[in-house]
Amino acid sequence: MEIALSDLPRSGRPPQISSEALAWVIELACRKPLDFGYPYELWTIKLLADYVRQHALEVGSPSLARISKSMVHRILSEQSLRPWTVQYYLERRDP
Repeated sequence: MEIALSDLPRSGRPPQISSEALAWVIELACRKPLDFGYPYELWTIKLLADYVRQHALEVGSPSLARISKSMVHRILSEQSLRPWTVQYYLERRDP
């Protein structure tokens, strides 16, 4: 009877991610995919999530092995990071 009262982990609950794992994801987002052998200049959410899932166990973060694209987006949004955008300015030289 007491087993039914305990709160077991549910499939819909987000995984508990350590602060070291969060720092690793943020550090990845701040670097270019070219540094990791990809032919792209900018990260996309899908590309970053795929990279995190593939290399999570190597880094020692098994909680990131099944991370979703939306969770990666949420992590980056909390830090106000958008690695898929480019900011530039246009300098007009004509009078």
